[in-house]
This record gives sequence, C-alpha cells and structure tokens, in this order.
Amino acid sequence: MVAESPLEKLSLSATFSADLASQKSQGYEQSTHRKEASKTSESVAIETSCETDTGVSEKKTSTSNRAFVDEFTRFSFFNSQNSDNMGSGGVVGVSGVAKNAASQMASAGFPFSIGDALRMIGQNNEAVAEEQTPIGGLECSVSYESSNSYRSYMTTMTRESQTKLEHVLTAQELNIALFGASGPLGNHFIRKALLAGYNIKVLSSTPRSILEEESESLTIVEGSLKDKDKVEEVVESADYVLYLADDTTQKSYLPGTTHEFVQMLLPVLKKYGDTVMAFVYMATHLSSEPNQKIKGTSLKVRVMKTYYKAKRKNFGRVVTESDQVISHIVNNISSDIDFLVLRPPIAKEIDSIDKLSVVDKAPLRSTIAYIDLAEFALQAMKDESIYGSFPYVR
Repeated sequence: MVAESPLEKLSLSATFSADLASQKSQGYEQSTHRKEASKTSESVAIETSCETDTGVSEKKTSTSNRAFVDEFTRFSFFNSQNSDNMGSGGVVGVSGVAKNAASQMASAGFPFSIGDALRMIGQNNEAVAEEQTPIGGLECSVSYESSNSYRSYMTTMTRESQTKLEHVLTAQELNIALFGASGPLGNHFIRKALLAGYNIKVLSSTPRSILEEESESLTIVEGSLKDKDKVEEVVESADYVLYLADDTTQKSYLPGTTHEFVQMLLPVLKKYGDTVMAFVYMATHLSSEPNQKIKGTSLKVRVMKTYYKAKRKNFGRVVTESDQVISHIVNNISSDIDFLVLRPPIAKEIDSIDKLSVVDKAPLRSTIAYIDLAEFALQAMKDESIYGSFPYVR
C-alpha cells in the first residue's frame, strides 16, 4: 500500500482567533434549515438565525453545497462541548466536512466555529492534529466581529487558495459511477477523483488492474459491461456517470462492445434519473457530431479518417463505432440527464505536459498525457456550460 502524501490527505492549515468560551457565554443559538435543493447546481438555500439572551435576532440567507447542508442539518452549530474542544486561537488541521464548513460558512458570513465542524464529524482537536500540512500554501485566516445581536466569522482567501479548494468543496459526498476504469486513463481518473473527495464506484472484470491503494471512497464491483444487474449496482445513487475506456484501439477489443454497452446503459440512467446529473462519454478527436456530414468537416479530418480506415483498420472501426455511440446518446438519452462528449487526441502514459482546454478544431497532431486528460475529464464532468456539446480537447 502506498503511503498518503500530505496532498492526498486533503488537509489545510487554518488559523482561528475565536474565543468560543466567550461566545458560548453570550447565549447564542444557531440553527440551519434546508430550504430547497437544486439538482443541477447542487446548492441549497440556508437560513441561519442568531439569538442572544435578550432575544434580539438577525437572519442571513445564502447558498451552500447540497451534500454539505445535508450533513449540517443533523447538528446544531453550537453545543455545550465546543469550549472543551477549542481554545481561543491556535492552528489545527481540518478535514472532510469540517474543512468544507470552515470555508463555505465563514466566507458566507455566517456565525461559525471550527469547533462546531469538528464536533459534527465526531472528531476533536487531537484527532486532526496529524493533518496540519496545508495544500501547497493553502491557508484560511478566520476572525470574528462581535456586536450585541450578531457575531460573524469572515474568511479571507487568496484567489489561488479558492481555486485549490473548489474541487473539494463541490465533491463532498458526491458519487461517481465509472466504466472503462481498468486502463491508464481510468486509473489516473480514479486517483484524481479520490484526491478531490469524490466517492467512486467502478465496474471491472479485472479488479486487480485498478489501483494498488485502498480507499473507503472507492468501491469496485466485479463484473462485465454486459451484466445489467452489475451496471445498475454501479449507477445506483451516482451523481455523475462516465465511460472512459481507453483500450478500444487494442486488438483484443471486440468491435461493438461500447455501442452495445451504451444501448443498455441509457435506460439504466433513466431509471436512476433522480440522482444522475450527467453522463460523460470519452470519444476520439476523429469522432463526428451527430448529423455532421463528412463534407462539413475539415480536409485534414477527412484525410485522417480515410487513412485510419484504410491503414489502421482497427482504429477505423473504433472511429465508426464512436460516431454511432454519439448518435445514439443524443437521440436516446433521457431529457432529465445532461450529457457531454469529449473528443481528445491520442493519449499516452507520459509526464504531465500542460493544462488541457477546449478547442474549436480537431487537434490532429497532438499527443496528450493520460494524467492531464484525467484531470480535464474530472473538471469537465461538472461544468454545466459545456453540457450537451462535443468539445475537442487539447
């Protein structure tokens, strides 16, 4: 088993200057109420009320991560044990829900203490003492302002820190169903997703080919793409579903496998449409959009397609099948589920080269790294601005 790096522990260093004992003596009582949930934005409206001994109260409303609020509604912000766990000031490592709570609620301007977050997830100051290593300089400085009726905690972060936290904040308790995970791309994606805090369920006929690390957030279901019951087991409760098979150009690949799988998968996605938000299909840079006539594509793309079909017959079959799969997705996917078709160039097991982005034209001569493509897929998966499209990637 490979030891976790400080980065993989997803911990941050936070400095707090709150006197919780003093705050407790003010007689504050806080409560949160889940008002509404938005499946597409994964956010809910939160109302927090603050009442003092004199009965004076103020309220604020903001939005926060859906799963985070689900967790928060099980607890009250403040309880009698807060002052026992946290003193006035100090540096602690914060993980999981506590980390999300510290950044989201404080940045929204709600009364909040890290002690409350730690109590929520059943941890205390000592339990997180070993996770003090920050994520590459990520720091969250928290202070509070006091008045007779309201006490608020404000968070200041650098733009870089906010960017680094974005994945973690949106990933909390979100679930990914992954198919085609046995190859290099799938393995890189799993590592990236676990690092970002997602729960992943994978279907594989060769479980030994999937990572060496163990993780409570990774579930491997042994089975084939033809086993509908196993497919349903993986998709059930998933927020995102991805097909990232990168072995379709191998001689061992049976033509038609992907098309048959997607034909079976789409009704399953519809069955679990209450939870599934988006389906991501990894195609190739030579794949066409539905109804895209060959004369409408660039000369280079037409030449490359002709070459592959003539000289590299297996790859040519893959391109043809990919076009069929894309057409089937567009014409048959449930209207309740968004889709995204990524069209990257050839990927190889090479060192990370650069951050990938969406481009307008097919990147015919580019070679990209599996690790970069995995990161891009993870980012694109939740990017609603490109849902329903077929972006080239480079």
